[in-house]
Amino acid sequence: MHKFQAMLLNEGNGFILVTRKLWHKFQHYLSIAS
Repeated sequence: MHKFQAMLLNEGNGFILVTRKLWHKFQHYLSIAS
């Protein structure tokens, strides 16, 4: 059970990192476009 929780936590952290990267790219694109 703990292994499964750790796996979910890692997946969540990876998702957050990717989302943050995409968000920064999006903000960067907006600042160029404006």
